[in-house]
Amino acid sequence: MIFNSCSSKSEKQNDNYSSSGNNRNYESSSSNYSEEDNNDFTSNSYDRNPTTISKADRECSNAYSAADDAYSYCKKAYNSDDWEDTKRYLKKAMSSFDDAMTYAQDDDCNCDNAHSAADDGYSYAKKGYNSDDWDDVKNYAKKAKNSADDAMSYANDCND
Repeated sequence: MIFNSCSSKSEKQNDNYSSSGNNRNYESSSSNYSEEDNNDFTSNSYDRNPTTISKADRECSNAYSAADDAYSYCKKAYNSDDWEDTKRYLKKAMSSFDDAMTYAQDDDCNCDNAHSAADDGYSYAKKGYNSDDWDDVKNYAKKAKNSADDAMSYANDCND
């Protein structure tokens, strides 16, 4: 069969398609796939087809996730117009920063820069939480948000 430049990939693959009941086989130039092999949805498909993820790609993912949570809480605190909500979000940010510090320091990650940025963020969030001045609370929430962003960047860099 002759294909012009407008032919889609699926049209080209139709030439290699054969159907025999439930056992549909698809052939491509790089691999063979049989739906018969993938009909058991109750089993874990990752057991049959494991994806190789290098250790470096997952080492600091918990630190990154906790810093991301802290960033969200700091942003909510900074954008809030309610005193109690702002304090509540800063308290949650402190907890997330504490988690980020723990994860950044554990043996799987061991990222000093992410730990330091999370520690700074914790300090800013705590200062904001303990402050009685609205402007100070907002300034510390913004500084904590920036530290959370730094912690996320450092945790991501440690994965490389």
